[in-house]
Amino acid sequence: MDRLARPTQLSAITGHALATVAYLTGDPADLPEAEQRLAAAVAGFDPGSHARPRALCLARLAGLHLAAGDLDQGVEYTRQALHAVAGIRSARLIHAIAQLRTAAAAHPDQAALPDLVEEIDASIGTPDEEPDPEGE
Repeated sequence: MDRLARPTQLSAITGHALATVAYLTGDPADLPEAEQRLAAAVAGFDPGSHARPRALCLARLAGLHLAAGDLDQGVEYTRQALHAVAGIRSARLIHAIAQLRTAAAAHPDQAALPDLVEEIDASIGTPDEEPDPEGE
């Protein structure tokens, strides 16, 4: 079967595209469909054989929620993404997690977010150590 014909792959691709639209437009109406498709991809990807794309979808879900101000759900998805990245070396994935660090650091007044920044730093390193995602 063609890679793009797989429902989980389609959910991931369209979810990422819709998330980009949501970021660019800032329209909250764009979020539910992006979230639904990314969540379907996370559920459909095998954590063993498709750990990287699954982690990328989790990171994107986390970013959507953090950007929308749904900080509790954003923290939960970020922690799931951090768990999923263990043992994966991917500049693109580390860059995605680093973007979550930036989003979390923007809310130092929220109790869970400074701790989340520390968890991210422990997982992928500090921002100075972030690799170039284009170098992957």
